[in-house]
Amino acid sequence: MKPPPSYELSKEHDENGPFTISLTPQFLLMKTENKTFRVIDKRRFFLNYCIFNYSQEFPIKEENITPLLISEPFSLGEIKIPKSSLRNLQDFGIDLEYLEKETLILRSIPQFIEKLPYKKFIESLIKSLSKSEVQQDINNLESRKKVFQKNYDIFLENFNWSSYEIGNDSDIIHCIKEIEGPYLNSYKDLTNNTLERFFNLS
Repeated sequence: MKPPPSYELSKEHDENGPFTISLTPQFLLMKTENKTFRVIDKRRFFLNYCIFNYSQEFPIKEENITPLLISEPFSLGEIKIPKSSLRNLQDFGIDLEYLEKETLILRSIPQFIEKLPYKKFIESLIKSLSKSEVQQDINNLESRKKVFQKNYDIFLENFNWSSYEIGNDSDIIHCIKEIEGPYLNSYKDLTNNTLERFFNLS
């Protein structure tokens, strides 16, 4: 018999204020300011947070881009991405270029993801750019802004949700507040009805 999943309780938090607890590699439990609870899908949360910010500003202005002090390498393996697609990522505040045939180097990111695990987002982006439909949208000026919405399932599928932190409590709570209205599929409120449906599953 397998032991029950262990909750991550090591983080220090104010029990009277909002906080988060990692339930599984993919899901967080969040206590809100109203003392209610939510289950957050980390993949959807991160992706929706990026979509929300790009809907507020696109292309990203230079003053809202963070150059990395140490460039980050990403291995491509069998993935092939045209240089034109990489150049067009600069509208998103992302500077990726070839270092070698099978290696990309990340030089800058938009400021709004610098406190989050941006490497996971970039990995998803690189894998998704191997799809021809994503490349077409990136390379088309009219569809570029909506590339994440139009190809949402592709990006979500390529998002590695293995165990990682998505930020400290204050960062997560701030981000959740920003996307609360437009993108409700990032989380589910744990209401009596939600729990009743869960326990009534056959």
